[in-house]
Amino acid sequence: MITVIGQGVAPSITASPAQAYALAKRSAIVDGYRQIAEKVAGVHVEGQDSIKNMMLASSSTRTWVEAFIRGANITNTTFKDGLCEVEMEIALSYSRLLH
Repeated sequence: MITVIGQGVAPSITASPAQAYALAKRSAIVDGYRQIAEKVAGVHVEGQDSIKNMMLASSSTRTWVEAFIRGANITNTTFKDGLCEVEMEIALSYSRLLH
């Protein structure tokens, strides 16, 4: 069983409190899926440093995750002061990892 807590913040300007809640919740769900994907599939990390005159001139790091997630359940949702948190869980089995 994998359990994560996704977080999402409501935009500062919305048409209504209901819209703020809906957008923050959707953002929290997406964050939850990202966290599950990181735990299941891992994170790709790519870095590049540029050296000039024996000194670091620039440095960049890029990360990404790619996975297909199916069957995650939202077990709890809270919304306070513009922050939405959703607790999500997914049960994994070896056969699920093959699809």
